[in-house]
This record gives sequence, structure tokens and C-alpha cells, in this order.
Amino acid sequence: MARNPRFDILFEPVRIGPVTAPNRFYQVPHASGMTNALPQVRARFRETSLWDDKDIRAHALMTDAVHRHGSLAGVELWHGGACTMNRTSRLAPLSPSGMPWMSTHIGFMGNLRPRTMDAPDIQELLRWQAAGARRAQAAGFDIVYVYAGMGYLPYEFLLPEYNHRTDGYGGSIENRVVATPPGYEPDPSVVSEAKRMARETRGKIELLHSPEEAVADTQAIYTDVWTSMGQEDESASRAAAFADYQVNDKLFSHAAADAIFMHCLPAHRRAEVTAEVMDSPRSIVFEQAENRLHMQKAILLTLLN
Repeated sequence: MARNPRFDILFEPVRIGPVTAPNRFYQVPHASGMTNALPQVRARFRETSLWDDKDIRAHALMTDAVHRHGSLAGVELWHGGACTMNRTSRLAPLSPSGMPWMSTHIGFMGNLRPRTMDAPDIQELLRWQAAGARRAQAAGFDIVYVYAGMGYLPYEFLLPEYNHRTDGYGGSIENRVVATPPGYEPDPSVVSEAKRMARETRGKIELLHSPEEAVADTQAIYTDVWTSMGQEDESASRAAAFADYQVNDKLFSHAAADAIFMHCLPAHRRAEVTAEVMDSPRSIVFEQAENRLHMQKAILLTLLN
């Protein structure tokens, strides 16, 4: 039976980061029914753990079998957060602000009281995930990613409903602080609409004239070119106005220790950003560009179909 040409793309290779999958077929991760909720199945699901080096061998049996069929093996790093049952450990679950999962939804209220994570807890979580990723690589996994959906711990950090923190890990993902020279502020109507949306999502919009104040303890610094297309005759005046807003090592020193640098590209080194910042490990500008490429490919694929 001839295959419908519209499905040909499913059988084409696709590049995922540094690896290439032979086709577009994907088996979703398997769940164990939450082994802490059902302790008797826990022993039969040890291979779902990457908690210590003893788990590597069990995973390698599976990844070797996957590779024999010419496929890629992927693993999903999971932490349940406030959703985690503690029937075996009796340890308090972890959450961004101590709120039980679904605690705001009548009929689905959790009966566990999670513990609010402090900064050492968060650093420990990151250490666990990094160690799990290294073990996954040693076991032969080709793809490793962190699960941040369905109400689990990373997802709880993203939701203002469950994240009431006031430190660098808190607030809404819509939080924005803009620093700009006087006379170059964003359109007032856009700012008004942005502030309205921020109030609805517990976010915050601030317009500042001090770049040092804007980046203080922030975790992401995002800049753009000083002169856009069609503004070439303003290049000299804009360069003078924005000179103090260059993202350089001195300005970056006011940000959080784990702050990242972002730019939508193309960028002008020695203008809005120095090479020391743009080419440093703190910069994710090329990851941004790659993500934009994949999004544009998805749009083209949708339109062509």
C-alpha cells in the first residue's frame, strides 16, 4: 500500500541539539503510577531512578536496546514538588512557597503541607538535577531534559498562584524592569497595557533611568541595538544618549551571581554590549537564535501543510 505523501515528513531525520533522530516518531515518557503513592510497586521501578551511580547499569540495558534499533533514548528528570506523596519517607514535600498543590481548587485540595524551599534547598535541587543528567549521559541517554509541567516543582516556580517568593526565584515570569535614557521611554499606551496585564498576573513593570538600579540582583539582562533600521540618521545622538547603558562587566557586577545575558541579535560589540559579556558563559544569545530558528521552521511547516 502506497504511503500518503503528506506523511513523508514523519520519516525524515530531525536534528535535536547535537543529536539527530532518524524520524519524527516519539514515545512519551512512562510513569510508574507515582511509586511513593503506591509503595508496593516501588521495588519494581528502581530503573526509573537516577539517584545514585548504581542506577546507571539498569538504564544502560534499556538505552543499549534502543540504540540497537537505530533510535535515540531520552530521559526526563522529574521532581514532584508539592505533588509528591511521602508515604514511604514521611518527609515534608518541597514547594516554592509552602502551598499544597491544587490548594486553591475546591475538590482537589492536597492534604500534605509542603515545606517552603530556602536558597540551599534550591541549590541542592539544581545539584540533584545536574548529577542526574551526568548519570543519564553515562547510561547512554542521548537526550536529557527537565520536566516543568503538570504542576510539578519547576512548574510551581513558574506559577504566580503558587510562587509567592520575594527573592530572585520569586515573582511572576512577566516581571520586567526597563532602564532607558530620558526621552527614549517605551510608548505610554504599551506601558499602560503591560502594567494592566502585570497586575492580573501579579507581575511588575518598572521604568527606570538608572541602569545600575535596573540590573541590581536581577537574573536576566536583555538589551537591543541602540539604532534600528530607518533610524540611521540618529546614530550619533543615540550613541551619546545610550553610552551609559552599555552592558559591560562593570554593569553586570550589579546583577545576581547567576545572571544571564540576552540579545535578539544582530548585536554590535563595543556598542550596546561588550565582547567580554556577549562571548562569556553568561550569554545565551545563540541559544535564543537557535530557538527562534526552530519556531520559524514550525510556522513554515504549519503553513505548508
